[in-house]
Amino acid sequence: MRWIFTLLISTALYGQSSSLDEINIKWNKRTLSDMAAQLKSEIDDPKLYYRDSINYLNYLEMLSVDSIDEISDRFTFLKNVSLSYPNFFNDYYVIELTKLGELLRTYKFIVEVNENHTVNVYGFLRIAGDWKSVGISKGIKLELRELNEIIVDNKGLNIEKIIVSHFKVDNVLLSKYFGPFTLPGGNFISKVLSMYLSSYERYYN
Repeated sequence: MRWIFTLLISTALYGQSSSLDEINIKWNKRTLSDMAAQLKSEIDDPKLYYRDSINYLNYLEMLSVDSIDEISDRFTFLKNVSLSYPNFFNDYYVIELTKLGELLRTYKFIVEVNENHTVNVYGFLRIAGDWKSVGISKGIKLELRELNEIIVDNKGLNIEKIIVSHFKVDNVLLSKYFGPFTLPGGNFISKVLSMYLSSYERYYN
């Protein structure tokens, strides 16, 4: 039975007519469509293409575009954020990655763009089904580049698969996928990861 979310979502985050369901579906659709386009336009290494094609098929299974998976990472994340912070976000990015181990650890980082050209970063971790904050950093000077300007690099140092999505209010403008070892250093994504994950401290230069 479809779960009904009755809390009124702040207009600053999702817009008056939007809901968690709509944002979740939009996010999944944008990620899948942009991944498919990216495979065609950016991946010219046959081995990388094959690997990322398999990953794309996996995401097709995980990211529902027709119905809501109430226990999915994205839906539970949106629910948690809307409850914890009911009154912010207008222009922001979400960085997603999952670390493997005895327990899956899924991280999501919100990079909120301020009018004074600084950012606020909110880190979240899901482990054993529950989301918790892993820290907030405000007023950081960070050079933001458009996601389509950050080109995959087969000499990147990321072990995990990473997806970065750009939102404005209730619209998902773009999603960018970085397979293992394809995220270049020296950009805002690697900087944010280096702030929260020790394995990425050497990655930002």
